[in-house]
Order: sequence, then C-alpha cells, then structure tokens
Amino acid sequence: MVILNVDHPDVEDFIHSKAGEEKKAWALIDAGYSGEFNVHGGAYDSVFFQNANHSIRVTDEFMRAVVSDGEWITRAVTTGKPMGTYRARNLLREMADAAWVCGDPGMQYDTTINTWHTSPNSGRINASNPCSEYMYLDDSACNLASLNLMRFRLPSGEFDIDGFRHAVEVTSTAMEIWVDNASYPTPAIEKNSHDFRPLGLGYANLGALLMSRGLPYDSEAGRAYAATITALMCGEAYATSARIAAHKQPFAGYERNREPFLGVMRKHQAHVDGIDGKLVPPDLLSAARGAWADVVTLGDRARLPQRPGHGPGADRNDRVHDGLRHDRHRARHLAGQVQEARRRRRLQDRQQHRSAGLEEARLRPRRHPSASSTTSTRTTRSKARRA
Repeated sequence: MVILNVDHPDVEDFIHSKAGEEKKAWALIDAGYSGEFNVHGGAYDSVFFQNANHSIRVTDEFMRAVVSDGEWITRAVTTGKPMGTYRARNLLREMADAAWVCGDPGMQYDTTINTWHTSPNSGRINASNPCSEYMYLDDSACNLASLNLMRFRLPSGEFDIDGFRHAVEVTSTAMEIWVDNASYPTPAIEKNSHDFRPLGLGYANLGALLMSRGLPYDSEAGRAYAATITALMCGEAYATSARIAAHKQPFAGYERNREPFLGVMRKHQAHVDGIDGKLVPPDLLSAARGAWADVVTLGDRARLPQRPGHGPGADRNDRVHDGLRHDRHRARHLAGQVQEARRRRRLQDRQQHRSAGLEEARLRPRRHPSASSTTSTRTTRSKARRA
C-alpha cells in the first residue's frame, strides 16, 4: 500500500501516476501486445506501479473544503511551508477520474479513522495493509479470517443468530492462539503483535445474503441489515474478549489507552442503538444490541482487552488463558464444537439444495472407480467381524 497525504506537494502527480501508466498499457495493447498479466513481453511488463495499491489520505478539513468549493493548500513535509493552492473539489474530481481509469487512487479518511482508534496514546494510525481492511499502529500485524454469511442462512431464509455468535466466539479464540504461534518479519512487528495482540474478523458474501432476502445492495434496508450483522459480529467478539479477560490480563498496551478504548466501545453501542428497527428483523437487532450492552457492562466492570482489526465495526483481539492452549480436555472440547458447527452447516446446505429441487444423489461426492472396490472390501470385512 502506497499512501500520500492530501496536503503533500506532489499530490496531483500522485493522483495521475497510475492512471497514466494504465493508458500506456492500453496503447501497447492496441499496438498488438498481450494484455494479460504475468505474460513475458506483454503490455503490462513495461508500465510502472502494477505491484502496489495507491491511496490518498484525506482529512475532514479537506472534505469540508470540497463541500464548500473552497481552496486547498499543500505544504512542505519538513517545514509546513505553503507550496501550492488548488480547488479542493477539482482534486477530488481528479481522484475519481483516475480511479475510473484504473481503480486507483483509493481514499482513506484519516480523521474518521483516528477518531475510532482504540489505542491513540500509543501512536496514531497512519496507513493500512494493501487491502485496507486492517488499520492500526505502525509496525503491527494482524491475522485475518472471514465468515461466509451464506452459511448462516437458514432454510427459512432467516439468519442463524446463535450459530453465527458461536462461530465468532470459536474463531476469535482460535485466532488469539495464533498470535503466540505465528512468525513475524521484524522485531518491531513481533513486539507490537504480542503487546497489542491484534486480530481481524470479517465476513464474505454480504451481497449474496442481501440478494437472498430481496434487499437492494444500495438501499436503506440493505445498509441497515449489513450494519446489524456487522454489529453482532463485532459485539460478540468484544464480549468474548471481555469474558476471557476476566481470566487473563489484557494486552500490555491497554492501561495506557484505557479511556479512549472504552470511549470507542460506547460509540459502537450508540451507533447500534441508532439502527432503524423497522428495517431489520427484531431478533437480529436485539442480539446485536445485547452483545454491545454486554461489552459496555463488562468494560465498565473490568479491563477490556484490545481488538484492533477491520476498522470501525470489525476490530478484533482477545487474550485466552493458558488452559485453552495446554489443557487437552479443553482442546478436544473446542475441536468437537468446530466439528459440530461443520455438521450443522452441511445439514443446512442439504436442506437448502432440497428446497431448490436438487436431488440428494447430486450432493454426494463422486468416487474414483477404485473407491467402490475399496468400500466393498471394507464392508465385507465389517460383516465378517460382526459374524
């Protein structure tokens, strides 16, 4: 990820850098060169910036200048000296045009990101990973996982709230275990990963889930449903984290960031309370609000551990006490929970396929021709043993 602040003197050149290279590639393709990526001698072999994502870091001040059609001044990085004057609205239009050509630059909203930062006393958030789903302190790392939302769609068409909450709990616990078993590329990243223990839990297939409910993706109802799912995921993960914190001390950087951390938790709760209850199923919204009520209650009563991750609504981290790593009985219990969750999902998949009119035979995996003889031999042996 390559990021330039919107007040940098080179911002206009940066906006057009990748779009200009994309147009060069188009010209080469028109001249007969291959347009495929990773082809030796192809059009994209000779253009720059193909291995990086470009983003512009904008502030509320810049966005207000866009709204008011005001001026925007770029400044020298080292001295702050004014370097150039632009119309803010023109710069935003240039970003949009360049992104239409090649997808870059993206935009990152620096003010909003840092307003929702749970550990600002340890440093500000300056950047993200290449896909921008992880934003946190410099020199930190985050393992990521996603839950397939369509796996939680019941045959009735409703959302499996209990199954989803259980999956969040199990996945958050497993990812916490990974923190101490992972390798890190630099000593600084290793230290911050252990001190702040960032985890990232997200979801996939939101569009398919909305489509299955007949909700337009770009609609108030669609956004409200997505917000409720996100709130349930995030709240349940934080609540799990808080319960684990009752048995294990929070991350090392917590005490220094206690007040801003709890402040962000209350902001999350306020936004969940603001979801329009007329647009989402009442049981789903109740579960999301209940999870955040638990988070705030537990946070006021005890120290919460950190969960930086997918930005507002998707941050993750928890501390798991040593027994979950070393106690064999608990490890077997956790494995059994995962297997049971998989079994439930397979049953739900079969029910969904049946409701769509598919035959049960089509759901069975195809076997290699030799498999039938193996199965037959095993069956014969089994009958012999019983005899």
